[in-house]
Amino acid sequence: MRHRAAITYLIAVILLCGYPSAAQDVHSVVHFPSLDNNESRRPATVLAGRIFRPHDDNRRPALVFLHGCGGLIGSRGLDEREASWAGELNRLGYAVLMVDSYAPRGIGNTCSLRVSDPGQWMNLMQRRERDAYGALQFLLAQPFVRPDRIGMIGWSQGGGVVLLSTRAGEAARLNGPGNPSFRAAVAFYPVLCSDNEQVPGWSNEIPLLLLQGASDTWTQAAPCQRLVESAVARSAKIDLQLYPGAHHAFDAPNTPLQLLPVQSPPGTQPYIGTDPAARRDAFERVPAFLARYLGN
Repeated sequence: MRHRAAITYLIAVILLCGYPSAAQDVHSVVHFPSLDNNESRRPATVLAGRIFRPHDDNRRPALVFLHGCGGLIGSRGLDEREASWAGELNRLGYAVLMVDSYAPRGIGNTCSLRVSDPGQWMNLMQRRERDAYGALQFLLAQPFVRPDRIGMIGWSQGGGVVLLSTRAGEAARLNGPGNPSFRAAVAFYPVLCSDNEQVPGWSNEIPLLLLQGASDTWTQAAPCQRLVESAVARSAKIDLQLYPGAHHAFDAPNTPLQLLPVQSPPGTQPYIGTDPAARRDAFERVPAFLARYLGN
């Protein structure tokens, strides 16, 4: 009887207070083609994605999420940083499509690939750029998505994909001239954010919010700031937010400052860690930016 009473009490608590947060992580797995052509030798890669959407049938603005070099799915499951962002943006009325560029290609962690095989790494970045536009095409066909209100968010390597995907002329080249494209983009501490790593005269044509830790030792702030300032002088649409004292992955939840056991480019160190103040600000700044371009 005591055992039955305890079970009854537990059920009552769940019904009253709601399920634990893990049980609220409800999403659908979807598949769609990348726009890559695999050098015209094989069919386009069929990507995996995870859709998170508000619990109604209204047409919503939507966001494509582009993961970092660790991939979307780790040893502990779905990336906690992206899951926390999806939960908050769902609450604010956005649908989210997380793109998994790795598992469908049989790729694991690529955090050392940039150093060990730069050519293969850049080839992957270009494929991921096409993945982003494949995700855009998928969302454009969904009845719950507003086709004129689609944006993208990328972290670290995914942030570098954002820089590639939003540069002037890229949407027309990959998605076809005159076709719907992304309306806004957000890049967290992106790779490829320097004059040395971008095409000369790099500029973007999609409004971009770039968030960077001033103490980031992996994707460093100073060269990124110089690239942005040069691009803005050429009329690029970029808002740059620097967070004093913040390191790489400052918006990840509950991550103590640590040095990752991966290779990094000369002069850099792969330290990551949560910065609570920067994280709080980002969770206010990003929705405000998105509302400006994806709101009604």
